[in-house]
Amino acid sequence: NNNEPQLIQTPPVEPDLINTESQQRTQRLTKEEKHKIHNRACTLKQRKRYYQHEIKCRNIDKRFTIRNIKDILRQHRISFTAINFSTSSTTHERTLHIGIKDISKVETYEVQIKTLFTSEHYQQIKYKVHHRASRHCRENNYYRRRASSNRK
Repeated sequence: NNNEPQLIQTPPVEPDLINTESQQRTQRLTKEEKHKIHNRACTLKQRKRYYQHEIKCRNIDKRFTIRNIKDILRQHRISFTAINFSTSSTTHERTLHIGIKDISKVETYEVQIKTLFTSEHYQQIKYKVHHRASRHCRENNYYRRRASSNRK
């Protein structure tokens, strides 16, 4: 009998102990706090879904706003889920993140977007807008009306 290894009985580890602690913690939370946690989790999941298929544009012009970018993408018939910027803390380079709906079109969109959102592109847009506005004023004789109304 002495040659046989003796089994030492240890008290069973309760996996429920860990679960009861977390359950007690969640029970202590108010309804509002539980709701906040739920919303945060859902938002993070949704954000992950939005950027599942993503195009990154590096070093874009700082003068482009989110609204400008969305309008330009719509003009180019690029369907997107979300748009956001990130700025490098070391190089201060601005990167544009575009979430794409259709995975099959990601490569096509990347080619289309390559020349967009640069400083040259910004200058082209401003030039077109400025010249369109001044042409509109000339066609509608706004300059003459102002001059004649100032004389009176």
